[in-house]
Amino acid sequence: MLNNNLNKHSLEGFIEYAKEANTRSTLAVEDGLKPVHRRILFGMYEEGFTNDKPYGGSAKIVGSVLGNYHPHGDASVYDAAIRLSQDFKLRYPLVDFYGNNGSILDPDSYAASRYTKMRLSAFGANMLVDIQKNTVPMIENYNGELMEPVVLPSMIPNALLNGGMGIGVGISSSLVPHNLGEVCDAINAYIKNPRITTEELMKSLSGPDFPTGGIITDGFNLSNIYDTGKGTVKVRAKYRIESINGRSHIIITEAPYLINIENRIIAPIQQMVVEEGYDKIYDIQNNSGKNGLEIRIILEKDVNPQTVLKTLFEKTGLETTIKINNTVMLSDGSFVTLGLRGLISYYLKHQHSILTKKYQWELDKAEARLNIVEGLIIAIENIDEVVKMIKESTNTQKAKMALMSRFELNDKQAAAILDMRLARLTSLEINKLLNEKAELIKSIEEYELIIQSSNKRETIITKFLTELKTKYNDKRRTTIAQMTIVEKGEHVYLVIDGNNKIKSIPKDEIATMTRGKKGTTVSKEYVISALECNTKDTIMIVDILGKAYLSKVSSILDDEFPLDTAPAKLVEVQDKDFLIFVTQAGIIKKIPTPAFKKATQVTKIREEDSLIGVHFANDDEYVMVLGTGGKVVNIPVAEIPTSGKLAYGAKGILTDQVLDSTVAATNDLILTITAENKAKLTNHSNFLVNARATTGQLTTEDCEWLRSIDTHSFITVFGEDGRAITINVNSLAIKGRNSVGARIFNSKITAVISL
Repeated sequence: MLNNNLNKHSLEGFIEYAKEANTRSTLAVEDGLKPVHRRILFGMYEEGFTNDKPYGGSAKIVGSVLGNYHPHGDASVYDAAIRLSQDFKLRYPLVDFYGNNGSILDPDSYAASRYTKMRLSAFGANMLVDIQKNTVPMIENYNGELMEPVVLPSMIPNALLNGGMGIGVGISSSLVPHNLGEVCDAINAYIKNPRITTEELMKSLSGPDFPTGGIITDGFNLSNIYDTGKGTVKVRAKYRIESINGRSHIIITEAPYLINIENRIIAPIQQMVVEEGYDKIYDIQNNSGKNGLEIRIILEKDVNPQTVLKTLFEKTGLETTIKINNTVMLSDGSFVTLGLRGLISYYLKHQHSILTKKYQWELDKAEARLNIVEGLIIAIENIDEVVKMIKESTNTQKAKMALMSRFELNDKQAAAILDMRLARLTSLEINKLLNEKAELIKSIEEYELIIQSSNKRETIITKFLTELKTKYNDKRRTTIAQMTIVEKGEHVYLVIDGNNKIKSIPKDEIATMTRGKKGTTVSKEYVISALECNTKDTIMIVDILGKAYLSKVSSILDDEFPLDTAPAKLVEVQDKDFLIFVTQAGIIKKIPTPAFKKATQVTKIREEDSLIGVHFANDDEYVMVLGTGGKVVNIPVAEIPTSGKLAYGAKGILTDQVLDSTVAATNDLILTITAENKAKLTNHSNFLVNARATTGQLTTEDCEWLRSIDTHSFITVFGEDGRAITINVNSLAIKGRNSVGARIFNSKITAVISL
């Protein structure tokens, strides 16, 4: 029996504790505040420390809040007040602080309360507008001596603007900050169309906007997060790369939200270098100051900064995952997780309630004044009789009763007449009262309309938000990337340059132009092989010794894929049955597509020979090989004997030197380009089928390039001077094998790829 009672009381006590803990730790949906923050703001308002008044001592304000509303430790109140003032934690600070309130380098380094002062910020004052007009419910404070608000009127959508975090019993919340202009636009869009979708709202509100900036690298997740109210985003530091005296410098200018610079960035980097022996960083300098954040990471010579950055993103706070969990407390004490539409809906619901109560208060005040004014007008219009009645009365009470009886006045009207001064008897005064009555009647009609009409209230909300945006809006600080080189992929050209180094060129750096243009400079070195791909793709690299490697493009760009020797060809991996190899000496070899390991020997190449082409193919296709003098052989893949991986292959064309090769299907178009950069298209059917080890058939005599394409393709050509151009194939004419084409480029071509 005793155990049962103990269990019952323990459970009841824990439930009571959990409710209290969750109430203290979770943001209210109406004003986006916890109780301690609400009490600080209300305490400043009550003490008169508003933005238009002098600062108040922090210790005094903390003591007042402790004594009147929040009977807990002074450190908890001061810490909460500090947070409300920190512009690197709140997107729009609610407290204006005088003194040291910490910095992004060390948020906890603020001065003691006896040295600092504070007051409501101009923006924070909007949280308490009209609180004196009975707009929010009030409850007794902890000792029953004072009243405090359950929530603040909060005309600003603080839950969306500044967010906040909290951990309770079985409940946690993490709301992220947003840009004021975007939030105002999104709310106004919701007002215009309450059925608006999340995707449509995101045309106005693109995503979180952290006070410290940074880059959201997985913006494609935001739509789902705003739908469900839960999810995570990756935030990465902003940086730039400089080259000084042969060393690359990585300069960090913006850090992820809520990251302690010293503990999460600088210290881990120092640990990597000193304790873990990381040898790619030469020095790290913290040059942050009045001009903002600047952490300079100086690398050893000839170190790829992208490789270092990838390591730093993994091991330091330069990249972090921020949890979003829009769990808030409702007015009935329950907790709910809301998406973007839900947060906006509850903000508007709160504002409708505030406006209804405000204008009910204004209506009551106007009606009370109208009552008095009407009584005064009656008295002045009958002043002689009023004076006579007052003179004949033996006391004030009898005079009041006489006036109420004679002129059908109520108690308040009669009292106002008895309190009226003689100066009010002038003709000017009666006109002022008549004008005031007209104004009061007009105001009462307007107040009643606002109370009754939600459309009228929405007009007021829209006007307020528009004015708020005009006054306080600023530019976004956080960049939202829909795709990154690792997470989402990026379309690039992967090239081998004249120094046999593999590098990438963003696809959009090479402009599409009409044929004959100069193109765009994209490389200091000429390009000898190129491939258009996505950084998420897996491609095949074949080196000059005939060894093939499969690798993700992103790994190649991060210098994480070492080759045994110089690369020869970059090949798109295709689901076909065979691999075809073509060498400069005219050798053709066919092997079954192997099951690749990290590195696989796929062919042997004689020392005096070199690879010209590597192609995936099926038996129903053709291998076309271009030799000197414009001669081309067109050999069915099925007629090429299958060899072993360690074989050299057999003669495919009789020529002095092979210039190019391709694989074509029956209905393809064949692109040929001459030494003078004249290009044309020819139907594959115009080429005769040849046997192996023949001289082939003539195309244009000085032809140097051969590609199989279709009419919807684009081609990109690279020149020896580092320039490149993309051309629409539709601009080229379809002609016979021996016809002359049109000039497409004005630099000696070193590589051609079809897109």
